Amino acid sequence: GEKFTKKDEAILRAKAKTAAKDTSSESEESVDPDTVRKELGIKKHIFGYSKEELERKASGEKVFPHVFGTDMYGRDILVRVMYGARVSMSVGVFAALLVLIIGALYGAISGYCGGKVDAVMQRIVELIYAVPEMLVVLLIATALKPILTEYINSPGGGPLKSFANVLGPNLISMFIAFGLLYWVTMSRIIRGQVLQLKQQEYVTAARALGASGGRIIRRHLLPNCIGQIVVTTCLQIPSAIFLESFLSYLGVGVSAPLPSLGSMATDALSGMYTYTYRLIVPSVVLSVMILAFNLFGDGLRDNVVAMVALGVIIFLFLFAFVGPLLIPYGYDEFNDGAENLFPYHYTLEDQQRVDEEIASRTQSEVVDIDAMIEQAKAEAESKGEKFTKKDEAILRAKAK
Repeated sequence: GEKFTKKDEAILRAKAKTAAKDTSSESEESVDPDTVRKELGIKKHIFGYSKEELERKASGEKVFPHVFGTDMYGRDILVRVMYGARVSMSVGVFAALLVLIIGALYGAISGYCGGKVDAVMQRIVELIYAVPEMLVVLLIATALKPILTEYINSPGGGPLKSFANVLGPNLISMFIAFGLLYWVTMSRIIRGQVLQLKQQEYVTAARALGASGGRIIRRHLLPNCIGQIVVTTCLQIPSAIFLESFLSYLGVGVSAPLPSLGSMATDALSGMYTYTYRLIVPSVVLSVMILAFNLFGDGLRDNVVAMVALGVIIFLFLFAFVGPLLIPYGYDEFNDGAENLFPYHYTLEDQQRVDEEIASRTQSEVVDIDAMIEQAKAEAESKGEKFTKKDEAILRAKAK
């Protein structure tokens, strides 16, 4: 016995429109593009392209693909891995040379002099062995950061300032730590060799001829230790590479925006389950690099193993130093519209088919209440029947 007013009708229409919109959004979310592609038989194509790059490619323009996809900022992962490998190998080689120079000289002097000099020098080595290396690297980086930052930002220029700006305080502190701590193993190996070699007849003959200790070490002892020097140096390179990657993983390695394999692995952790390839690619390159240098150092006595490892090392050097010259992307170049690309793509035609299929399914699931009411009214009039408020309420309930 109540009156159905215009206000009640407006409220019902508003509720119906809200329900229709919710149904539309839910239906759009429920349609999975991957499921639609699978049903349509659409296959993936190797390498990643953004939609804009696919359009440029369709127009006949040559577009270099994103072989390993892109990161969240649209930066090409392949180029960043190349630069990261370049940084790691450069750090490894220079750190190994630094360890070679300091350790070989220290060990040769200690072994040649012997006696009290050797005893004092070896106690120093034992003290250095007791120092926690990682803690020293972090402390040096913390102490040097304000000093180097002030030096880099000071007026003036020069190659030294540019070099310090590229390396950053963390990497410089790493080299200082190598110079202070990591040479002790090399020095002990060279000392043991020199203790054996200085008893040989040619060393005694050189002394009898009046050769100085420095000349004997330089011309007779160190050249005869070359085998141990090469092996130890080659084994030091992967240790330096791992330390640099580990520090970069912790965030105290190479300074941004310069990429590192360790920092790339850190960035990939946030999307590890969705974009797994971002973690796999730098990790595999780092593992192959360390394995190749280890096999080369261990396999110097076995020509086959050493040659295979040397071939891998040469390939990695070409990959890191020559590869970026062949790719038209920079390691810190942001590509608009190319964010989060997978290392595969779908053609424009396939994407259009998927969009049309999703749109058709979404539209078919949305119910237009007003259209249903108008259609029911027209059918009732054609049959000479009256379309009452009760009929309208039943239709609206069905639509909901």
